[in-house]
Amino acid sequence: LFLLLAFNLSQAHALDFFKLLEDATLKTKRLLGLEVMEQTEKKQMYEMPELPQINSDATNIAVYEKNGKIHEQGASFEKLSEQEKNSYNYAFLQELYLAVMKASASSVEYSKFVNVLAQGGSREGVYRSIVLGPEYLTLESQNDVAKEKTVQFTINFAVKYLGLKYEKDQVEKLNMWTIKRVIVEKTLELMDAFPTNTDDLHTWYAILSANLAEKYGDSLSNEVRKNNSQKFHKTWAMKVPFQHIKSEVIIKLHQVYNAL
Repeated sequence: LFLLLAFNLSQAHALDFFKLLEDATLKTKRLLGLEVMEQTEKKQMYEMPELPQINSDATNIAVYEKNGKIHEQGASFEKLSEQEKNSYNYAFLQELYLAVMKASASSVEYSKFVNVLAQGGSREGVYRSIVLGPEYLTLESQNDVAKEKTVQFTINFAVKYLGLKYEKDQVEKLNMWTIKRVIVEKTLELMDAFPTNTDDLHTWYAILSANLAEKYGDSLSNEVRKNNSQKFHKTWAMKVPFQHIKSEVIIKLHQVYNAL
């Protein structure tokens, strides 16, 4: 480090000392390969947690029990005024409808869904009402065959993030809109299956979000979603309500699928 500093000083006495120190440190990191290592660590900090089994038992009501720290986080959002919450909810609905339906909702639909959220309805519930509604059902009935890269993304995503294995010929038979609905549905079920008193869900979300940002960043709609740092996404996920994590996953997956 001192040799590099001396070399720099001999060439540019007028430069600020701290700028020289920064340049010399950067050169040293490059010589030792530390710069690349730091960038890799920034992007890939965590190991994938064990994926829970998705419970398909219709009589299981554990998902409705709001126990554990995952259901207690997001205090800062809960402290907002009703007007501030409505502003956030309206922005969420605009993004959600555009991502899911690939079109803007009418003012009547916005008003209806904002009212649902204001009365304590969940973001996940609003999403389900859209994909189970008549408009989405019409789209699923169309002959909209998925492209090869969409099929492959679905197979790879299911294995890595859901612990599920789909055969290629099974996926190829499905309508594009059906694939999106089914994969998001399975993803939400998996999120509910994670232990509520560990950081496993936050870690899973961080790995997923960073991976989507790195591979499909151009498909995502804002700089937060485009960030490919696992640490950034995990920190965010630990601060917001559980429903906000779910809504981000819903929007991201639909935006990636739309681009594919």
